[in-house]
Amino acid sequence: LIGAIVAVRRVAMVPTIRLVSDRQQPELTLARGHTWHLFNSHIWSTGQDAAAVIKKQLQLLIPDIKIFLDVDDLKSIGALEEY
Repeated sequence: LIGAIVAVRRVAMVPTIRLVSDRQQPELTLARGHTWHLFNSHIWSTGQDAAAVIKKQLQLLIPDIKIFLDVDDLKSIGALEEY
């Protein structure tokens, strides 16, 4: 029981983006046919690590956000235009 309480408190202390009007996290919606809120792009030779950090940090700040990042989500480079 104590472990559960500690875990809940730790999650509650994680900073997240909240609306000024009601201090609630924003409700993220996706248009019909869309899978991602953000398509995170980078230069292949140098930007992969930075793009991964940006994705992770945004997911911590906005837990429900869906972010495309090629190394996580791309099945085939030939299919890139489908995303």
